[in-house]
Amino acid sequence: DAYLADGLQEEILSTLARVRDLKVISRTSTAEFRGFTPNVREVGDRLGVGSVLEGSVRREGHTMRLTVQLIDTRNDRHVLAADYDRDLGHILGLQTEVARKIADALAVTLTTYERGELERVTTNNGDAYNLYLRAIAAGFIVTPGNDPNLARSKLLLTQALRLDPGYTDALALLSQTCNRLFMDSRSATDAACARTYFERAIALDPQSPESRLARGLYKVYVAPDPGAALADLEAVVRLRPDSSHALVNLVLA
Repeated sequence: DAYLADGLQEEILSTLARVRDLKVISRTSTAEFRGFTPNVREVGDRLGVGSVLEGSVRREGHTMRLTVQLIDTRNDRHVLAADYDRDLGHILGLQTEVARKIADALAVTLTTYERGELERVTTNNGDAYNLYLRAIAAGFIVTPGNDPNLARSKLLLTQALRLDPGYTDALALLSQTCNRLFMDSRSATDAACARTYFERAIALDPQSPESRLARGLYKVYVAPDPGAALADLEAVVRLRPDSSHALVNLVLA
């Protein structure tokens, strides 16, 4: 069940990164602290952050408990501590609830757009969301002894889209997955897959940062078009200033 912790961590970080007043450190920067609890002040000093969000996932049967703690690194004070108990089939939107509580605890002023972003859910199918979390953990998270498995990620996203063909985030992520497969294979099949799924995502939500990121990456790696790639990636950065994928690939575009 490690995918629950990995997938939820990525989703919570991505949701928090939509708030301009918060500067969110990427998951890769915090990977060295995974699995143990170091001195919080030390973490704050090493990462240059004022708050640390710790979390753990436990499962009993079909019930999952997510425990989160938000700690002020300057004085080791708990700003927020909360438990979330969910049936595994009903974890949809959990990352939004956590992100909203964190924003409130940090007294962040949210714009109307940001409130909409925190409430944004692109599927109402809990099983599809569960498969999406598994796909993130399989293909996009590197942990000690575990390299990305893009083929498994592709399979899981395909299964999620069978349950919800209009799941925009899954469409966009599947395009990114095929894009990364193409970078190794140079296969026309992978190239067509990357294009098919970003086009479906764009058709459903032309302004979605996830959809535009998928198209931008396609224009960087599969069918190079620097002008089009820059337009999409810059648009993503305007809406998601902490998007590491967009920022890194802006340089390459």
